[in-house]
Amino acid sequence: MAERDDDTESDDDAKTLTPEVEDPPTLPITPPARDLGEDTRGDDARYVRKALLGEGAMGEVHLCHDARIGRDVARKTIRGGQTDSSSLRQRFTREASVQGQLEHPAIVPVYDFARDPDGAEYFTMRRVQGRSLHEVLKGLRRDDPDTRARYGQRRLLAAFATICLAVAYAHSRGVIHRDIQPSNIMLGGFGEVYLLDWGVARIARSGSIADIEPSDGVRDAGGLTTEVGITVGTIGYMSPEQAMGHRGDERSDVYSLGAVLFEILVGRPLHGRDRAKAMWQTLHGVDTRRELEATAGAGPLGLPPELADLCVRATLLDPGDRPQTATAMHDEVQRYLDGERDVQRRREEAQLHASAAVLEAHDATVGGRGAVASRERAFLELSRALALDPSNVAATEALEMLILRSPPGTAEATNRELYRSVDALRRLLSRLGVVQMGVWALGVAWGVAAGLHPGWASVELAAVVFAGFAAYYNSRSPTRFRPWLLLLSTNLAASVLSGYGGVLLTVPALLCTISSAFALGSRPMRWAQHNEPDAGLLRIGIVTVPVLSLLTPVVLEAFHIVPPSVEIRDGAIVILPRIARFTEGAYWLFVAAGVACIVACTLFALRVRDYAFAVESRAVEAATQLSNLLPPHARGAAGNIATGPTPLAARRHGGVG
Repeated sequence: MAERDDDTESDDDAKTLTPEVEDPPTLPITPPARDLGEDTRGDDARYVRKALLGEGAMGEVHLCHDARIGRDVARKTIRGGQTDSSSLRQRFTREASVQGQLEHPAIVPVYDFARDPDGAEYFTMRRVQGRSLHEVLKGLRRDDPDTRARYGQRRLLAAFATICLAVAYAHSRGVIHRDIQPSNIMLGGFGEVYLLDWGVARIARSGSIADIEPSDGVRDAGGLTTEVGITVGTIGYMSPEQAMGHRGDERSDVYSLGAVLFEILVGRPLHGRDRAKAMWQTLHGVDTRRELEATAGAGPLGLPPELADLCVRATLLDPGDRPQTATAMHDEVQRYLDGERDVQRRREEAQLHASAAVLEAHDATVGGRGAVASRERAFLELSRALALDPSNVAATEALEMLILRSPPGTAEATNRELYRSVDALRRLLSRLGVVQMGVWALGVAWGVAAGLHPGWASVELAAVVFAGFAAYYNSRSPTRFRPWLLLLSTNLAASVLSGYGGVLLTVPALLCTISSAFALGSRPMRWAQHNEPDAGLLRIGIVTVPVLSLLTPVVLEAFHIVPPSVEIRDGAIVILPRIARFTEGAYWLFVAAGVACIVACTLFALRVRDYAFAVESRAVEAATQLSNLLPPHARGAAGNIATGPTPLAARRHGGVG
């Protein structure tokens, strides 16, 4: 039984392989040494040995110079000491005859078959230079840069298609190879592809080529043939029927081709390196689809589904379920290659459209008289590029540029939309202010019952009512002066209360609530600086007016303009109300005022958060719809509302932060 480890070169047949060279030496064309009709020196003098190319258990191959023709050839002979074995000589003769009669570009031609003066048979053939597919796949697994650069998946698939045709030709001549594996496939440096080692080939039809006595056998450790019923081939690549000792037919070679195709696509043998497991899988069947899915995407171009399906069908246990001919396998691989060429053409054309789109997008973002037209042309080129190749990186970048960068002329429209959004929030807060002033007015009425002087209560009530009307008008149509009226009236009403409960009891909480509401409803500083200077002044007022409202009573008391509202007695702060005479109900009034402040602040915060969430939801929805225009792999460039742009977008906009 033939056994070969995946990562160990074996050469039981002494294949005609030599290391691949970049520039093989040019040999001079020499004329024949004599008349072709006569060779007085004999055939032993015709072939001059130069070097040993390889050797195996049965034979050895030497590089020889053919003095008659003037060329270098590979000469294969039976190893010394084994020339007396009739089975080896029969197999050797059979190999030379089969290989010599299969005249195909992917089968090494045999030049001569003769005996040397010692009576040992030999045959000469073309000297083949290159690397075996086994060596190439091994280099790809190691990620060798030179191997990866020279042997892409497309080149290997094209070579595989050529081997399929060579096998189909052999089948048409009635020959079954029975040992197709990567070690027996040679890739030359100039596009040559060869299928080697016809030593265990079987003649399936008598008379299809020159009559050769069939001799089924197996390559074992000694290179001897065995009787019919013993397995023939190499573990991991032989078909199930070969593993069971059957002769097999053309579909046995199809199975081996499927195993080789699997290794090209995935980069590892179908049955692994464990020989016992490989034999068990061969005899009982292997789930090729599961093996493919386990390593999907391992190849540089991913896993083509049509070739994956071909692998699965070619390695089925029942020969009747496989593709019935090697020609059928070639046709399916060739159709894929033809389609892949079409894909390449589409990618190249897409790149042209994408490059044009990038230029137009740049012009559109720079601005100028033709910015709008450039933007339209950019989207047109983008649609063409993405239709041809949705994964085109340049098209994705151009689309990201057009979507995420505001074109000239859109700033004004954006500002108008922002103004409407902020104005809607101000209206909402003003309506809440009306409610707050109403509650405050009820508190003033309760304050009279709690000891508030009626005259001061009238002043406080007038301030609160005026603030309520200001809030109402500001909620209907905010103008330049109405926010100021609302700000001043509410702060005045809060400041008056300092004569009731002191500046440290109720006034700070009220002022904090009022200033927070105004701050939430104000326009952003960027807007205030570039679009509405008065809005910037109002922002200053939102901070300063509440501070002045708190400090004014303190200053008046410090200069004895008004009586003090608090004093320090024995380490305690004592409230001295100027406009009220406290009764027992005053305590509960202060408690109610504290509760009202808490509720008011919380309601303000909740309503503002609801409004902000609604605005954020619309923004996220719009961003999601825009991101759907991008291919899935590029959607991260748009970032999100919470985290901002990704590094790619940030780099384009001058960095993060």
